[in-house]
Amino acid sequence: MALEPQGAYAYGLRIGRRSADLVLVDFLGTVVAQISQRYAYPVPQQIEAFCRDGIATLGAQLTATHAGRVVGLGVASPFEIWNWLDQLGAPSDEARKWLGYRFDDGFAKFTDLPVLVSNDVNLACTGELLFGVGAGMRDFIYFYVGSYVGSAIVMNGRVFHGANGNAGAFGSIPTGTEADPDAQLIASSSLITLEKILSQKHGRPVNIRAYGSFWQREHPLVSNWMDQSARSMARAALSVVAALDITNVVIDGVFPAEIRRDLFARLLKASIRLDHRGIHPPVFHESQLGDTAGPLGAACQPLLKELFVEGSELAQ
Repeated sequence: MALEPQGAYAYGLRIGRRSADLVLVDFLGTVVAQISQRYAYPVPQQIEAFCRDGIATLGAQLTATHAGRVVGLGVASPFEIWNWLDQLGAPSDEARKWLGYRFDDGFAKFTDLPVLVSNDVNLACTGELLFGVGAGMRDFIYFYVGSYVGSAIVMNGRVFHGANGNAGAFGSIPTGTEADPDAQLIASSSLITLEKILSQKHGRPVNIRAYGSFWQREHPLVSNWMDQSARSMARAALSVVAALDITNVVIDGVFPAEIRRDLFARLLKASIRLDHRGIHPPVFHESQLGDTAGPLGAACQPLLKELFVEGSELAQ
């Protein structure tokens, strides 16, 4: 016996601070189609238009019969999305449009599909748990390097969301840098930090995801950022392992595969140099999902809610 891949479908939307991704997945979580959009910063009307047009575009690839098997839309959105947008150049009035915004009300303008919403990194971690290297682990810590560093926790085979849906906010752990001994992980290891360095050099805003050539063209600056990022993540991982006694640590991010491999290698070296006495040292694992982790984790939520006995934690 096996699931019929075309027995059900769902949409998964990931809202990032620099881009958005929408996927259509089948019953097995296989991506049938996907689209993306880049922007300087997200605003609700723009996201609504992207999702509305995306559902029409992706849904057109299904037959009439299969279109009737779409069970819902999962949304992966940053926690308190209105915060931090000023660092991306968003005017305060644009950022405030997210205050009090409800995705189910906004999306009801163009779809009657059930909408399930959760923290973007928690849902990326769900994607890793179901489809990545995390599928073989019952417990692991998850770090995701995007515009800002995000993190999450898996315990007993389930993502731990916490009372407010924001458990595992390890980006706030003080890890320090040479310039600022009190700096948090989010300040040293986020891509926005690298973009600020590049922007200062070039005298204009730099979105490194939109201009991928910068990874190689600016190798000295990128290399310095990776060294600092690796040291900070190694310290943060050690702190989390000491607190939770979960040794598996999965590392992922939005950068190209070769950059992820390089950062991962530097992280291993940085971790070896730390004092592990008194705890089991972290065991690091390199993820392979990248950008697809978030929308995959989001798309699985409607499938779990509608068709699996265990259901989705987001619907409870």
